[in-house]
Amino acid sequence: MKNLEKLAEKKLEQILVDGGYVELEKLKIAMNESTVSGKTIEALLIEKGFMDETNFAFALCTELQLPFLSLDNHPVSADLIQEIPKSLMVKYQFIPLDRFDNILCILVGGAFNLEMITEIQTETQTNLFIYIGLLSQLRKTLDEYITEEEQEAINTEVIPEDAQVTAGWESIFDVADQAVMDELKQKAIDSGLHGVSSTNVGGSSASQQYSGAYTKEVSGAVNAPDAQKQELVRLSQRLLEDPFDYDAVNQYVAIALSLGDKQSAINQLLLFARGLKQNQDIDGAVNCYNYILELDPNNAEAKKEVPKG
Repeated sequence: MKNLEKLAEKKLEQILVDGGYVELEKLKIAMNESTVSGKTIEALLIEKGFMDETNFAFALCTELQLPFLSLDNHPVSADLIQEIPKSLMVKYQFIPLDRFDNILCILVGGAFNLEMITEIQTETQTNLFIYIGLLSQLRKTLDEYITEEEQEAINTEVIPEDAQVTAGWESIFDVADQAVMDELKQKAIDSGLHGVSSTNVGGSSASQQYSGAYTKEVSGAVNAPDAQKQELVRLSQRLLEDPFDYDAVNQYVAIALSLGDKQSAINQLLLFARGLKQNQDIDGAVNCYNYILELDPNNAEAKKEVPKG
């Protein structure tokens, strides 16, 4: 599909807010809850009644200039579905519709990104053509062909331990209290890890606060998984009220990583980086994107935002 990569650069929040389809505050609620629950933003917008799925599909079709397709009027090919890796369909929430030589037509119920496009095209050795459909129809079809147990296994794939907590991760967060900073430095030294240092970001003092010692300290303070998840909800509410609450972002990312939920940590950092960029703190945003690349070297948005060379 012509210009598919360019369409993939459009973020869901830009599509919905700029087009006037949903209020910014409602979108923020869905985005913050998404990082905690693991549900998609589009699913939460619909569940909470902020949008109905027909209007959501209309917004995507209008803003992305993509065709709409109802599965009520289009038969699904069981043979074609069997040709596509189930892990891809569950991970990116799509179903294949038709295949013509090297063209694969798929149906999605939400926005898509460059990572999704690249991985599907690479795995299937095709070029994609995308239709927008209703989320409920998409989910129903996926459930018909992929069992709940299979979907859960794919969604709860274990993250390797060395990818969860790494000593010396750089952070872009201000430290308001120097005494806290000194305490963190001492803990890093006592743990035998390299010290915590500071660097100048956007004219303010930003700390390289994410040593392994700091991450362990946060997770040790809230050590039960249920308590950690409750703390993530509390921190999400703080960030809803103040998206630039550096301490809340720091704690959120640390706890998410200690739970092995790297994607939630990355999602929160992406929100923060976008906010910094919109606030004209370009250096701070770049530092944040660099940090994201340490967690996920293949993150398409971060790779695009970090200057090459």
